[in-house]
Amino acid sequence: MEFLIGFFLFYIVFWFAILGLCILQYVLQGYGLYTMARRRGIRNPWLAWIPLGSSWVLGCISDQYQYVTKGVRRNKRKLLVGLSVAVMILPVLFVFFMLVAMLLTESLGGWSVLLVLLGYFGWFALLSGLGIWCSILSYLALYDLYQSAEPKNAVPFLLLSIFCGGIAQAVVLFLCRDKDDGMPPRPVAPVLPGTDGL
Repeated sequence: MEFLIGFFLFYIVFWFAILGLCILQYVLQGYGLYTMARRRGIRNPWLAWIPLGSSWVLGCISDQYQYVTKGVRRNKRKLLVGLSVAVMILPVLFVFFMLVAMLLTESLGGWSVLLVLLGYFGWFALLSGLGIWCSILSYLALYDLYQSAEPKNAVPFLLLSIFCGGIAQAVVLFLCRDKDDGMPPRPVAPVLPGTDGL
């Protein structure tokens, strides 16, 4: 009995620790992206606090860096949001497909197993491909963000984000929130005579 109580307490503490880490990751990443987007003049920086919106903000920061430093117009923000939506919706469609396939198994006879297997592997390949593409695009956008904030540490920051997971990425984003070392200096508006710079 004592073993079960101890196991139950360990289980509760473990899941509360996981929940605490998830909340910490959400807050650090949201605040880091929000602060950087607000300082750099990205419209609607509050979107950094919304899961799909954070992909948009990350893509905007990356697109801005590419345009300001290289004069290249990119659409990472649109691609990131589109891929994120697809990765979220396709599993639901997959479950629907599997339910339909299970209902058709009796009426199709021997072909039903082949249909289910082909559908399963087709959906799995599609989801895997989109997930990999979304991850690669996210890491490219993160690399642009790190390049714009701290160019000398961009590669180590990216490697931390890739290999150490979300909490490391959130900490790095939080630490980079006030840095613009890789961005070209903004032109200063001339002071008009008689305005005293106001």
